Amino acid sequence: MTDFHSIRIPADIVEGDGRVSPATAVAFLEGPAADAQGIVYFTDIWNNRILQYDSRTDFTRVFSADSGRSNGLLFDAQGRLLACEGNEFGPGGRRRITRTDLTTGKVEVLTDRFEGAP
Repeated sequence: MTDFHSIRIPADIVEGDGRVSPATAVAFLEGPAADAQGIVYFTDIWNNRILQYDSRTDFTRVFSADSGRSNGLLFDAQGRLLACEGNEFGPGGRRRITRTDLTTGKVEVLTDRFEGAP
């Protein structure tokens, strides 16, 4: 079992296009969830992104550079990533729940309302 408090986040984080750039700040990490391959996804709320950590390679990369200020993450039975997008901690929060198909990258909004209100 992995102790999420002791995961080392390397100084270099790889952007989606493969470029390596220094991580200037990683703050307010939340919502760890592991996929079927053991890759851990977690949110970096203040930087509005979702990161992936692969313990086999000890490598962290940006999964989503615009996470809607996601906080909680969860995988469903089909291996799709659910994200609870918030509205605090800066601009870009969308107050909705989305589901991302990791195979296609398609993002589906499951809800953006509660009791009829946004």
